[in-house]
Amino acid sequence: MLRSRGVRHLAAATVLAVAGLVLASGASGQVPVVTWAEPASAGLVPGGSAVTLIVHGRNLQLLDKAAILANGRRVNGAQATLQDGGSSSQRSVRISAANKAKVGTQAVLQISSGKGKQATNLDVAPVNIVASPPTWYEDADGDGFGNPTVTRVAAGQPTGFAAEGGDCDDADHDVRPDAEEVADGLDNDCDGQVDEGLTTTWYEDMDNDGFGNPSVTREAAEQSTGFVAQSGDCDDTNPEFRPGVDDPADDGVDWDCDGKDD
Repeated sequence: MLRSRGVRHLAAATVLAVAGLVLASGASGQVPVVTWAEPASAGLVPGGSAVTLIVHGRNLQLLDKAAILANGRRVNGAQATLQDGGSSSQRSVRISAANKAKVGTQAVLQISSGKGKQATNLDVAPVNIVASPPTWYEDADGDGFGNPTVTRVAAGQPTGFAAEGGDCDDADHDVRPDAEEVADGLDNDCDGQVDEGLTTTWYEDMDNDGFGNPSVTREAAEQSTGFVAQSGDCDDTNPEFRPGVDDPADDGVDWDCDGKDD
């Protein structure tokens, strides 16, 4: 929680950091407090349909103004109207952008109560002026990355959807594009590879001579029974044939598997 300097009343000093709230210096007594808003952010298309944000919190009946600001100044062509008929715990704000609004502007919806130095200003949700409504991806596991095959196009972020796709298993929070790859047989970071850089090539060793058949392999982080790290066995049914053994000359047999009779 954050506390403004010079504020005597705890209720006036209490805001929730998760909502990015700003309490004006000098405010006292009962003040509005926003806990969250839905959608969490909005993308306004110049000349497009308006978006309605629902604000949840405490003492919201005290709010009387709304504006869209960028760097502390009102955004030219963007409007925000605090709707009547709300309650002390829920209010709605209608926001829109006219054709003259500049695409690419990054702003914030601010709702206010009071005037001058005693005003309480609450920064509620990010607002971006965009050329077209963004695509959102269903995020069933809540890891911040959505299923690229389940999408929704909307100006505001729908509940249960994320701005980024790329989740290859939207039922597992630990599987997502920014996860660390671990040797567990899964594609943890959704790059299309399993346990990359974490496994070793093992070679089947049927005759238990310490050298495996180069044509029968297994990729794994740990050694499996019947497999070895060294390959090069030219006859994996006979332990007398393997790299490194003596190879009598001119007996017609390649004992050391080097491809010739030494």
